[in-house]
Amino acid sequence: MKKQLGFLIVLTSAFLSGVPLPANAGNVYDIATTCTWRFGRTDGSVIANAIKLTPTGRVTGYSNPNEFSWAIEDGNLIFRAQDGQVSTRFTSVSLDPTTGQIILRGAFLLNPSSNITHTLNCRN
Repeated sequence: MKKQLGFLIVLTSAFLSGVPLPANAGNVYDIATTCTWRFGRTDGSVIANAIKLTPTGRVTGYSNPNEFSWAIEDGNLIFRAQDGQVSTRFTSVSLDPTTGQIILRGAFLLNPSSNITHTLNCRN
């Protein structure tokens, strides 16, 4: 059920592992800026219940220098730290089997030995 985001996935008429997405799903940028996201880790911990990714590249609803801004780079949604370093690169996308909502997953890059994988779950 996972696909790489290594290229800008246009989700409009695509299928994700055989599961059709809504025709109005849009592309990665549209989804990023219209979803309210739950930000967490794959261990189930929740870092922030409701963050927004603004069209101007800011992360709102949560304040941490590691997730200061966001962008799409090489087709992947990324978080940048306040100093400009890429802190998380979201490289996989799946659908929640219960809700059908989009889930993004990506490695936390500022401390690779921590093996932390961040998640963004679209809540709307």
